[in-house]
Amino acid sequence: MGVRLAALAFERGEALVISATLDAAGIPNWIYWYNSLWNTPARLLIYDGFQIVVTEESFEEAQAVLKEALENPCVGAETLTSRGDFLDRVFGFFLGFVLAGGAPFKLRQREWR
Repeated sequence: MGVRLAALAFERGEALVISATLDAAGIPNWIYWYNSLWNTPARLLIYDGFQIVVTEESFEEAQAVLKEALENPCVGAETLTSRGDFLDRVFGFFLGFVLAGGAPFKLRQREWR
């Protein structure tokens, strides 16, 4: 059993998204250099980024999943909207300072759309 390079990413978040996409499709994978580069991102270019690796048996399936993900990105992405104004911030800070010892209260309304 060998391993093959399925994808390459130079950002940690991008590597995690690729790995999660493969996990959701049921393809076992792992990220080379993830733990060793956590504290030393300057070595990222030396080791050729974060390498997402799969087994040889599931390489074609991983390629198909990643190709489909690139061709069909999320159309209706969710966004977090917060409603409030300047007075909400002022009152939230004041109430938090008086009642909670300095931690501002959240008076603004947040919802996913």
